[in-house]
Amino acid sequence: MANSPKRFLDDDLASNFPNLTRELYEVTSEATPLADSQKVPPYNCIAFAAGDCTCWWEPDPYFVYFWPKDVRRDYDVESYIEAFESLAYRRCDNAAYEAGFEKVAIYYTRLGNPDNAPGSGSHAALQTRTGTWRSKLGQWEDIEHRNLECLNGEDPSGETTPYGEPCQILKRLRA
Repeated sequence: MANSPKRFLDDDLASNFPNLTRELYEVTSEATPLADSQKVPPYNCIAFAAGDCTCWWEPDPYFVYFWPKDVRRDYDVESYIEAFESLAYRRCDNAAYEAGFEKVAIYYTRLGNPDNAPGSGSHAALQTRTGTWRSKLGQWEDIEHRNLECLNGEDPSGETTPYGEPCQILKRLRA
């Protein structure tokens, strides 16, 4: 992680992630401002993990947002996996760092949250060259986190999950 003074999420946002302690992460970029005409930020976690900070990636059935050509527009986890497979990622069975590869973790939410239905894909994180992970948190900051599980957890009511849990790791040769 960076050697400059660490920055952290504000307490309200951090409270959405009960396993995200200050020892496990730091903010790596500020929240993404919205242009006057935008209702969503210019990019989200899926786009960020795919290496695209120019547009929002979402498999909506109305073609409002970008989604890779010839990939099903469905919110199930398989559609998210197919989107990354269209970028030359292949499924693998562990999140351990492997030199020469970049990895992406796909999350799903069993319980659902305000933005995702139960059982749907909910988040993606990208592994760095040092083995840590980076995530775009909605329209908020990007963070670097030491493990995937720190974004797991249920809200205080036990009715929703922030991002659920990682369910599939994919990898491709590093360019």
